[in-house]
This record gives sequence, structure tokens and C-alpha cells, in this order.
Amino acid sequence: MQKSTKILLGATVAVGVGIALFVLILDRLTNDSREAALLIYESMQNSLGESVTAGQDRLRSVIDDPRALSGETCHLPLSEELQKNKDHHDVFLRIKPDGMLDCTPAGPVDKNVDLSERLYFKKAIESGGPVIGEFLVGKVSNEPVLAVSNVAKNEDGSVRYVFVTGLKLTWLKSVIEMASRDHGLVVELHDAAGVPLSYFEDSSAKRTFGQSSRAELIRLPILPDQTDVQVVILEQL
Repeated sequence: MQKSTKILLGATVAVGVGIALFVLILDRLTNDSREAALLIYESMQNSLGESVTAGQDRLRSVIDDPRALSGETCHLPLSEELQKNKDHHDVFLRIKPDGMLDCTPAGPVDKNVDLSERLYFKKAIESGGPVIGEFLVGKVSNEPVLAVSNVAKNEDGSVRYVFVTGLKLTWLKSVIEMASRDHGLVVELHDAAGVPLSYFEDSSAKRTFGQSSRAELIRLPILPDQTDVQVVILEQL
């Protein structure tokens, strides 16, 4: 088994174990609301961190495939990686340094799709390395996803392409529902402006946003120094 394959399998197992441990922790939560909130927050952090690591490993395997840098076969590694990991990813894309989308799993793109204002793109261009971007609604799955990106470089060190993938976050919706149903807590993800993210529109957290009969227990960054999104956990009074 090749080293890269072992790494990907290990990352996938780690994510599965992390989520399983999270469910176990939820089942054993203390009656102390703040302590329970902190346990939920820490478990969300761990699970998301493991998911991001696995996603970046898969993205790196795409970038390292020579076909991904070609004009005619660029879509093949994107499509193959998506098919292997469709339970965890929404899409894989290749973007030119000017921000124009030029390859998807379906094939090279011949129409103008400008992604230059996306946070994951701008941060990748600035850093020249792996980036955790913004939370979005996946164009393919219509589910909440977290964008992560990385770059392929030219020999002179300049950015040749930005590659991005969307990590599915369906498990976060389950966390919100379980915390609300079983522990009387509301778990929200807020953007930099303090607004609950729109893709949780149908969750219990979104439906109860704005109600006054709740007390805030914690407000902490989900991944410090990597994204502006915060976890806010409230107690229903």
C-alpha cells in the first residue's frame, strides 16, 4: 500500500472515530449546562479538525496527480476523488490565478465563472498554501459545506492553480438537533457578523434564533486563527 493511501485511510478512520466519540460524549453529558456546552464545543472542534485534515490530504492527492494540471484530462482526478469520497465531499474544482473556474469533475469549463471574491480563493493566493475557507451551501449537494483549498505552483513559486473542495457538514446538523432534543441546548454557528449561517435554515437553532428565552453559555471560535466562524451555545430557559 502506498504511503499516500495509508495517510488517507488513516485520516478517514480518524474522522469516523472522532464522530463516534462525539456521540458517546453527548450521551454522557453532565447536568451542568456550561460544562455540557464546553464538552460539545471541544468535540465539535476535534471532529471538524479531523475532517479538515482528511479533506486537505485528499485535495493534496488531486494536486499531485499530473493529470490535474493538464488542459484535457484535468477533470479525471477531480471526478475520481469525488466518487471515492462522495459521502464526505461536495465537489472538487480547479481555479486559475485570476479567479476564473476552469475545471470541474464534469470537465474543463468554457464559460466565465468568477470565484475571485471567495475567501478560500483569496486566502490561498495570499498564503500560497492550504487554507480553510468559508462555510457555503454546496452547489451540487445543496448541503452545508466548508470550503478548503490549496495551490499548485509553477517552478518559479508562483501560483499555477487553486484547487478547492467542499467538505460536507451534515454531522453538524445532527449535533445541533441532538443537543437541542436531549440536553435543552441550542448550538449555533455564527459568521463574523454574529448571524447564524443561512444553511442551517431548517435546523432547530435557526428556528429559535432571536428568541429572548435563552441564556448564552459560550461563544468561541470553532477553529481559532483559521476561520471567523464561532460556536455559540445557549441554554433554553
